[in-house]
Amino acid sequence: MSSQKFLVPILMLTFLLLAGTAHAEIAVHPLLLELRASTFTDRGDALEILLPPGEFKAVQEKTGPQVFSCESFEGAYKDHPLMLRVTHIPFATPTGTAHYDPTSPKQLKKSVARYTKAHRRPSGTQTTRDETITIDSRLAKRLTQSRIEGDAGQTIYDTLIILTERGEWNIEAVYTSVPSMKELDESIDTILTSASPGSVSIFRAPGSSR
Repeated sequence: MSSQKFLVPILMLTFLLLAGTAHAEIAVHPLLLELRASTFTDRGDALEILLPPGEFKAVQEKTGPQVFSCESFEGAYKDHPLMLRVTHIPFATPTGTAHYDPTSPKQLKKSVARYTKAHRRPSGTQTTRDETITIDSRLAKRLTQSRIEGDAGQTIYDTLIILTERGEWNIEAVYTSVPSMKELDESIDTILTSASPGSVSIFRAPGSSR
């Protein structure tokens, strides 16, 4: 995990801010400007990611996963219907993943299948993106689903699943997208593409820092 991953979006934001100062006609994206680097840790795994201001609640499920979630944000995100959930699933869970292989495409397929089974979407939801990628040399899946609502709005389920040596990270964003507010779509994309997995001491208590 390296802080260099955050240099690109930070430099881009700085450029936009300077450009906006020099040219009044260029509007600075307020949602992007409020994103801050955050770190989640759980049982030896760590995740760095840019997040909007808000308090994430931590809950460890009986089956093993550690969940950090927030449904109420502050600042420019306050009036936007948005839920963010970061879940760490260690490979040694009570459900059993004895043959876990973080470098295997088959393992990624199993992780995605487990996720979609546990997070069934309402009728009418369509998959608009199903992309296998690598993040810091780790296999990952970007899965985007959408469901059309009234007034041309859509409920978007945007998920990133990253395999690590000790398990996997799932980052899920659920929000309402409307044609007049494309800035939120861009912000969510920035959040998910900023994710960078790493490692910490296995004895370090689960938590988050911002």
